Amino acid sequence: MGNIKKDQNNVFSRNIEYKSDSSTCVLIFHGLSSTPYDMREMAEEIHQLGVNVFVPLLPYHGINYQEINRIEDSEAVYRWGFDLIESMKQEFEKLIIIGFSYGSGITLYSQGKKMETDGIILFSVGSKFSIKVRFLAILAKLFGLKSITREQSEYYTHGVFSDEYINWRRTHFSKFPISQLVFAVKYVRKHNRKLENITAPIMIIHGTKDAITSLKAPKFIMKRVKSRTKLTIYIQEGKHSIHLSNYRFKIYEHMRQFITEILDESQSLETERIITISSMF
Repeated sequence: MGNIKKDQNNVFSRNIEYKSDSSTCVLIFHGLSSTPYDMREMAEEIHQLGVNVFVPLLPYHGINYQEINRIEDSEAVYRWGFDLIESMKQEFEKLIIIGFSYGSGITLYSQGKKMETDGIILFSVGSKFSIKVRFLAILAKLFGLKSITREQSEYYTHGVFSDEYINWRRTHFSKFPISQLVFAVKYVRKHNRKLENITAPIMIIHGTKDAITSLKAPKFIMKRVKSRTKLTIYIQEGKHSIHLSNYRFKIYEHMRQFITEILDESQSLETERIITISSMF
């Protein structure tokens, strides 16, 4: 992954790291055309457990949408994630991964290749995409589209981010790099065949109104993985970026509880649960 530009002077493009006196680390992968800054609040909430938390900037991200469209070997980003996980497994006794959307793809790629961790949490997982996105991917491929105008309304609501960050996103990511979404739609069939290699405790959080990933994805994954512990949480009326919604603090609560259960070696983790959250309270 050489020759990748990074804007080290931009606070929104930097890796996020919270250290603690712990042998456990939670690694968080952000989504496509996003930055670690999107996951800052989540990282802070997880850090309250007394564990290390690391949110790296994905390759080609953090500059603008044009830079992301420079990616020629899309699978190289997945391999980068695999290498990072491998190195962190050597550094920490326990490693738990959280992946959002594109980041969940990176997570499943590594786990499918048997780079096992102690637990994985996925939200807005793209093992199956909505009809709308699959149709869009076909059009993009046929007409050679590289970018499309994006809807960023979720960034402007709920008071998650400062006006400074929102304006920065409006300037640098006014369009979405559809070329990488086309790759994800195509590649998902390949890594779906390796889901049976996954044995780590797994938690999936999914919005019922997600217009990008299919509502069938959580059930599809849970049916194929060999994990003894499976927890699926459906967020009623939740959209794709559920980590930016008013439901986020309820989600953090469940994530912290799941991580705590993984770290408590005295507990038996042979469970399969499905929870539906229809209210923030």
